[in-house]
Amino acid sequence: MGSSDGDEVSLSRELERRSGSYRSLAAHLDLLYQASTTSKDAVQQCSCCRGSGEQECGWCHGTGAMTVGDVLYCSEGGCTPCPVCRGSGQCKCPDCRGTGKRASWLVRPPS
Repeated sequence: MGSSDGDEVSLSRELERRSGSYRSLAAHLDLLYQASTTSKDAVQQCSCCRGSGEQECGWCHGTGAMTVGDVLYCSEGGCTPCPVCRGSGQCKCPDCRGTGKRASWLVRPPS
């Protein structure tokens, strides 16, 4: 009688330990099902960048120049280019990865 109680407890602990993995697997399978049942033409314009595929650089705030806080680093020869956007002032949109489009079945942007 004692060994079966011990087996039940260990089985219960094992199921509790793996429940997070099962929930994660269920979420992935649900996403795959949604993708497979949705029309392949179900592509929408990215709401974050409005289809451009680019966003204003968060480091230089679109100036293209090296800034730290409110200080703009310029000299007589010109401004130092932003190391993040390389002086363009724009970066790829993280939600659509620069494509300007997202699948309509994606509920939220990828992380």
